[in-house]
Amino acid sequence: MRRNRTFFFADYQGTRLTQGVDTCDIAVPTVAERSGIFPNGDIIPQSEWSAPAKNLLQYIPLPNIGTNEFATSAYNEILRDDKGAYRLDHNSHWGMLSAYYFLDDYTLNNPYPVAQSGHPFRALTHSTLAAPSCSV
Repeated sequence: MRRNRTFFFADYQGTRLTQGVDTCDIAVPTVAERSGIFPNGDIIPQSEWSAPAKNLLQYIPLPNIGTNEFATSAYNEILRDDKGAYRLDHNSHWGMLSAYYFLDDYTLNNPYPVAQSGHPFRALTHSTLAAPSCSV
């Protein structure tokens, strides 16, 4: 680094967070509806159900709030976020030369919606300053 001509800056921030996530109340079929008996008196025999419907029913939880609602907070949401940046500025006879690098590595492991991930950002710039000169 040259005195009063070259400048360097770096920073880092890391975040870690683990917390329980509540699903809120989700409407699910009642125990009677899972058997094919509906509130308006209609009955659909299980022999009439399609194979995919029978197979999917095992993945729908039983109600645990009232007769037709389900809620849980059994799974954690995990956040990992790392950010860092480097910047280098140099005053030369061509003007100000700058290099900048920024990284945002972000992962959100949410058991209910979707996980996300970030990508690095890079920039290289050149600038000059035109200023009038005065002679006395």
